[in-house]
Amino acid sequence: MIKKYRIIILLIILLFLLIISLIRFYGEKKFFHDNSCKSPMLWLHAVGNKERMERISQNKYCGVEIDTTYSSDRGLIASYNKPNDKNALRIEEIIYNNTNIKYWWLDFKNLNSSNAKQISKLIKNLSSKFTENIFLVESNNFVGLWFLNTDADEIYKIYWLAKGPYKNNQIHASTPLYLLRAILANIIIDPDFVSMFHYQVNNVDFLWVGNRQKFAFTINSLETYNKMSDMGVSVLLTDNIDLLSKK
Repeated sequence: MIKKYRIIILLIILLFLLIISLIRFYGEKKFFHDNSCKSPMLWLHAVGNKERMERISQNKYCGVEIDTTYSSDRGLIASYNKPNDKNALRIEEIIYNNTNIKYWWLDFKNLNSSNAKQISKLIKNLSSKFTENIFLVESNNFVGLWFLNTDADEIYKIYWLAKGPYKNNQIHASTPLYLLRAILANIIIDPDFVSMFHYQVNNVDFLWVGNRQKFAFTINSLETYNKMSDMGVSVLLTDNIDLLSKK
C-alpha cells in the first residue's frame, strides 16, 4: 500500500512539473504599444559609433541594436567582444547623448555564467538612470542568459535562436538538437522574446518559440520588410538606414 501511494505521489509531482514546463514553454505574448513607432518596429542594427547615432535622429527609428561587451575596467562598451578596446564608446555615454531613442537592444558578445551577476547590476543601473528608456538584453549563451537577472522594470531578455549549424535555412541532421535546445531555453530561461535570422522565420515557429513575439534581423529591403510584417514579426533590425524613407 505504501509503495502504491509513493507511485501516486511521484506521478502527481511529474504531472505538476509537466504542466509548469508547458506553461513556461508557451510563454507570454508581450507587445510594445507605442503610437510613435510604426508597426512592425524597425530598429537600426549595429549602432556603435557616433556617425550612425547622429543619423538615426534624422529618420523614423525608435530603437537601436548595439554589439555590447562587458569590460571589467570600463563596464559595458560598444564593442564586438573586445573587452580591452579603449576606443570603444561606453554604452551609458551613448544612451546619455541619445535619450530620445526609447528602445535599446544590447546584443551581448561575452555574457556567460561568470559575469552574469556583474552585467545584471550594470543593466539595472542603466534602467534606474534612464527611466524613460526600455532595455533588451540578447545573447545566445544559454547559461549566461539564464543567470542574468532582469527582474527590474523595463528590462527584457531576448534569446537568440538558431535553427541549424550553418546560419542558413536548410534542414540538417542536427536540426532536432537545435529544436530541443530552443524548447529547453523556453522552459529554463523563459525569455521575453526570441530573435532569429529573417530567412529562418516561418509560419510554424510556434514549435520553436511558443507564444513569444519574434524579432528578426537583418532586413535591408522593403520586400523582406513586408514579408516579415505579414508573418507577424514585431521588431525588425536593418542596416539600411534609409529603408523607411522609401515607404
